Amino acid sequence: MAEQQPQIDNFKPSFALEHVAARLEPFDLLRLGLRLGGADRRSDVSESIQGGAASNITTTDGRAAARSSPANSQLNALNTHALAPIFATNGLVFPYNPTISEGISVKYDALELTHTNESYHVYRGTDNVRINIGDAKWTCDTFDNAVYALSALHFFRTYSHMDFGAGRSGRPPSPMWFSAYGNYAFHRVPVLMEKADWSFPADVDYVGIPEFGTPEYRQRVLKYERDDSNQYTWLPMI
Repeated sequence: MAEQQPQIDNFKPSFALEHVAARLEPFDLLRLGLRLGGADRRSDVSESIQGGAASNITTTDGRAAARSSPANSQLNALNTHALAPIFATNGLVFPYNPTISEGISVKYDALELTHTNESYHVYRGTDNVRINIGDAKWTCDTFDNAVYALSALHFFRTYSHMDFGAGRSGRPPSPMWFSAYGNYAFHRVPVLMEKADWSFPADVDYVGIPEFGTPEYRQRVLKYERDDSNQYTWLPMI
């Protein structure tokens, strides 16, 4: 039986999650959800975003899955946190297929024996697999997609730093599960994010995205012309 996750200010991304090829799910997603006012449910979950944006997203490994209940008294926190859209989609999803490459490096030591023309190679070890994700794209063609793009940018910045300030100061960035293209491609591979690059090109149109929790955000209106308002962040439209 599918459970409906709460709408975050009517957050409905246009991309269908059942068609999304790649996903990054931080290990501490549960902790993030609880901090945003989520409910801890420790059973298999099949969820769908209201409005048909997603269906049959199931966890089957017995891990705790966190989502927020509309009746939760702390639901307002979901409407003001920059990572709320990432929490709503159970991790960062790539709505358009990115370029994914995998590199494996096997190390051998050369053993040179007397009266042999060639050396023998003795296996020494295998380096950690390196996975590169390129050509990732988040468009700002609709309000919800723009909000998700802004949240994705905040996601990479957040998970490249340790915790600081009050609480768990010094805690390193959370590892993540990486999944893409099915069980025999990349299925919940534990990864560490080593590097993230993005650009703000000069030859494209930009759209203003209201900051989370502001009156402009609740009105769900994007801005296409610059003004003196400080309540907007500007990202490339495409």
